[in-house]
Amino acid sequence: NFSDIFRFIYINLNLNMEKSLKKLINQYNEVKKLKPGILFNDTFFPNSDKSIFSTKTSYKNNKIIKPQIYLKLDSDFSKSQFTSLSKDIKYTWKSISNHIKDYFIIKNNKEIPLLFQDDIIQGNIGNSYFISALKFLSEEPERIISLFESENYKENNYFVVNTYIHGYKYKIIVDDKFPFNENELAFCNINTKTNNIWPIILEKVWAKINSSYEDIIEGNISDIFYFYTPNPIKIYHHDIKYNNLFEKIKNAIDNNYIICCDINPKKENQLLKKLGVLSNHAYRIIGYGSLLDSEGNIYNLIKIKNNYEITSWIGDWGLGSKKWSDEFKRYLNYEPDKEKNVYYIDINDYLKFYSSTYILYWHKEYNYFFQRINITGINQPFTCCKIIFSNIIINENNQKGITYFII
Repeated sequence: NFSDIFRFIYINLNLNMEKSLKKLINQYNEVKKLKPGILFNDTFFPNSDKSIFSTKTSYKNNKIIKPQIYLKLDSDFSKSQFTSLSKDIKYTWKSISNHIKDYFIIKNNKEIPLLFQDDIIQGNIGNSYFISALKFLSEEPERIISLFESENYKENNYFVVNTYIHGYKYKIIVDDKFPFNENELAFCNINTKTNNIWPIILEKVWAKINSSYEDIIEGNISDIFYFYTPNPIKIYHHDIKYNNLFEKIKNAIDNNYIICCDINPKKENQLLKKLGVLSNHAYRIIGYGSLLDSEGNIYNLIKIKNNYEITSWIGDWGLGSKKWSDEFKRYLNYEPDKEKNVYYIDINDYLKFYSSTYILYWHKEYNYFFQRINITGINQPFTCCKIIFSNIIINENNQKGITYFII
């Protein structure tokens, strides 16, 4: 159904935004022309409170670019009434090389495995959606490594990051200074076991593109997927009935796509708290299973990992649920005592208590590129959408095909 395909996805081009974006993108080209010994001075994201606090950001009202606004599929998830950073804290900006000398963007050493998720340490800022997205993306090291250019960063005072805006790849540059609260990093922190600084760089790029650090408080995980991957994403809001969402989830897991879910803050209530789940947080879906009991009842279960370790689902099929028999556990190879922060939930309870399902179509064998097209016949003078052409290798018959994602 044409109208269903284009639900939430009309994107009217904002030419002023495009011009402003070009100024930010051209910053990289200008920096590359700097003579040796000339340091990069970031006029878009200065080392001052203008880049910390939303109300003090000089170019915020000029609409440089706000990806989470222009790429948002559902206005219900727009950032509104977010909490502020404390004005009582005196933030200072320091070069990361003065804070830690032997740092790496990403350390690839045989003695230290690439445990990317250990590098992600949230700081004193309410951006758990951002932290969750990095954790999910970092499950495959290639996703993170591909974001960084092979610049000789230790001889320069800047870092270059590959980003995606409206599907197109752009290089965003940030300098090597970060906000500190006294002698500690104010926001995202560094894992001292690896000295990898890629998370604090990605957080700063996200803050820069949004005008300030305060502007990245509270958001949606899809914002980060759009910005740091070229991949299409499908969002299923549970207040809309879909044909067999369980099968869609199974297919996504079987294809090793990133699939996650969240709970809208609007659903916050005492029942949720009693059942052990938190609103305004993102969860990773890592598996599924179907069980048949002796009375012929079929239970379709979703397997969820909770990264927060604060609480866990204790409803039906959750931890300690009486519905689990030894036979059921063996059938699903489920060992609650060994699988930390992992639980199952029935698909009906999942749709009832969780708000949305997100499927990020990332695959090693896919090649992504984007093309803008004009669409006529839909009572719009000019409408633009994104179509992603993905080359797929079909291993069994060694045939090549093309899949079209309209998002």
